[in-house]
Amino acid sequence: MTTRTTDALVRIKAARIARGWTQPDLGERIGLTASRISRWETGAEDPPHDPEIINTLVRELGLSADRVLREIGYRLYPPPAADLPTELLERLLDMGDEERQALLPIVRAMSRRSPR
Repeated sequence: MTTRTTDALVRIKAARIARGWTQPDLGERIGLTASRISRWETGAEDPPHDPEIINTLVRELGLSADRVLREIGYRLYPPPAADLPTELLERLLDMGDEERQALLPIVRAMSRRSPR
């Protein structure tokens, strides 16, 4: 299990606990057993790569789908172009959906001014 996967699992467990939910509570909300949730949280099993389960999980816990999917090893975006600074891409990917939405008008305005 990678460090990033561990980060995702810690984030999932913390969000569950913050809501006062037990493993059976979370399992019921996302359609999985409590023992499966337990195996994720202890690192005995990787979280599922099923987008439907992950989508339900992050929606219930109020987490960023992009971030959780990246941390468990999903590639949501193509590799960055050679001229795209890695730091910029990483910062954008680490932002929440609201933050990215707030930046979108700025990026659009900048791209209209820049020559292609």
